[in-house]
Amino acid sequence: MKIFFICIFLFMLAHSQTVAKDEIIIKAAHYPEGLLWDGRTNALYYAEMPRDRIMRYKNNEKSVFFWNEGCGPTSIAPVGVQWAITCHIGRSLIIADHQGRLVEEIKFDNRGELLQNPNDIVGFRGGVYLTDSGRFEADAPASGSIYYWHPGYGMQHIIGDLHYANGVTIDGSSQTLFVSEHLGRRILAFPIRGKGKLGSPRTFADIATKLALFEPLTGPDGLEFGPDGRLYAAIYGAGRIMVFEAVGTYLHSLPRSETYLTTISFLSGENALFAAGAFDNQKFPYTGNITRINLSAD
Repeated sequence: MKIFFICIFLFMLAHSQTVAKDEIIIKAAHYPEGLLWDGRTNALYYAEMPRDRIMRYKNNEKSVFFWNEGCGPTSIAPVGVQWAITCHIGRSLIIADHQGRLVEEIKFDNRGELLQNPNDIVGFRGGVYLTDSGRFEADAPASGSIYYWHPGYGMQHIIGDLHYANGVTIDGSSQTLFVSEHLGRRILAFPIRGKGKLGSPRTFADIATKLALFEPLTGPDGLEFGPDGRLYAAIYGAGRIMVFEAVGTYLHSLPRSETYLTTISFLSGENALFAAGAFDNQKFPYTGNITRINLSAD
């Protein structure tokens, strides 16, 4: 019997991933999301939607990088020497210069239709893919979309009828776009056929069963691939980061104290990630933390 328990312990140890040490780097942030570690500037950027601003954290100091009244930003991505910023409340995509000053604001797509609620964003070949979420209500019709914006092509509508399109990332090795269908409680994978062209989607991971006991608005939010080739998904409303193999197999979860996790970003060159989320989604300004999580090797 003793040998049996020793074997079980060794098996669990070999198949687990532990957090070596968590370090809260930013406390009491106002609904932090849209995390981006930028290796070019060695800085961490993040959005504070209730404060209409993008913050920059560098050398242990915070500063306002971008502010636009009524914008309600949720994400940021580099586009050459400029930046693309989603305005969730302002219903637009903003292009800012290297100092965070507004250059252009895009409110309509190439069909002449107004953007709904731009949410997450990822750079691709001089442009960006972005999600446009739709209504954040469990019984709302599926009205979320995926767009591709490029300075030479404008705002192209690519995919529609998603049940709250949220997090987005790209696997460069397979040229695949991954999107969180938040209220559908699944992660979709779209083969990239070129600038602004996507193939038919497949369900990478359906996590509805795993989230069955949580509130109706719980679902996958920010996505990013780690240096281990696995997909990490921030689960809004469940206080955890779910980890998947490259083929979509669920591995394990990293529990967090912030119930409403919004986003993650890996620190380049290190086996560590940043995670952001709020403790409450009802009381303004929706205070939360940004934490550095140092991951141990499997």
